[in-house]
Amino acid sequence: MNKDLTTGKPEKVLWQFCLPLFGSIIFQQLYNIADSFVAGKFISDNALAAVGNSYEITLIFIAFAFGCNIACSVLAALFFGAKQYKDLKTAVYTALISSCVICAALMLVGTLCCDSLLRLIKTPEEVFADSKLYLDIYIYGLPFVFLYNVATGIFSALGDSKTPFIFLACSSTSNIAVDILFVTAFNMGVAGVNSKIYAIRWDLKLDLPLVDFPDGNGNSSGDVWKNMTALNLSIGTTASASSNASMAAASLEGADSQLFEQLLGKQTGSCRCLSGTCR
Repeated sequence: MNKDLTTGKPEKVLWQFCLPLFGSIIFQQLYNIADSFVAGKFISDNALAAVGNSYEITLIFIAFAFGCNIACSVLAALFFGAKQYKDLKTAVYTALISSCVICAALMLVGTLCCDSLLRLIKTPEEVFADSKLYLDIYIYGLPFVFLYNVATGIFSALGDSKTPFIFLACSSTSNIAVDILFVTAFNMGVAGVNSKIYAIRWDLKLDLPLVDFPDGNGNSSGDVWKNMTALNLSIGTTASASSNASMAAASLEGADSQLFEQLLGKQTGSCRCLSGTCR
């Protein structure tokens, strides 16, 4: 349902729009909490470690999906507020195409660099296979993540924050049951923890058809594409900065640890030589 946020009492309008957004943030966190809970409770400690170890890498993908959400929302809201409905549809079509292109690029990078990224953050060998499996499934499900974020961005731009909140609340709570089902009934292990990305994103199929566009025709636009891509990349890069920093810190920490062990080994060898036990 479209709603003009420029009419009515400002305090009431803002609270009605913001409260579902606050609730969406809480339910969004249930996805990550459910993964960790089910992995640790029903699989093993190594499975929990694999999920947690992959989290910093998945945040990079989430950051760019969030960039698609904001970029689409900003441009669509601009045209909706100005009642330029033809440009609104153009912005939406361009957002969908732009998001698909960025998603495809990230899927390619993720598929080719998955092992390297896990090695970069010094993933222990005992959880490496499960971490890679979790990331592979997540990467293959990125189209659902990106399109879902575009859909919620469109709703927000049109003044409707309740509809995506309702679907997100339903899918987030169902996610817990699906995680447990895949892990306990089907014995899918870490794969079962992440397979819900396909089973739960039914809300995407319901979201997009419910978007009530005002009258007007539209198509893709080069100018909108340029603005959309610039916004997306800047927001995605900024949002993923903390994750990149964490990965860099983990890499440096591992390097420092190895250097310390080497120095300690040399120092121990020197002590043995001084004590007359050098071999």
